[in-house]
Amino acid sequence: MICKECGATMYLDDRDFDFKGKYDNYWECPTCQTSCIEEVRFSKRFKERWHSENAGVKDSIVKYNYHNSTTEHYENNILIAVKPL
Repeated sequence: MICKECGATMYLDDRDFDFKGKYDNYWECPTCQTSCIEEVRFSKRFKERWHSENAGVKDSIVKYNYHNSTTEHYENNILIAVKPL
């Protein structure tokens, strides 16, 4: 995964499984200390939860909607953009 904060390649720190097709990937950026929890449901990316330790950077959530082929971008639980997949 590519870090949305600095563009560096993130490494997979951990993976939690619940059942086949449902797991969470925990990504860490070695450059800027940004982290991302990637939620996978039914073998498709469902949601990304981004958190940065850098000052002034807001936490954000990206939700993937495969029914209408869009992604929803949230900051502080407020919808800020809807973009095509």
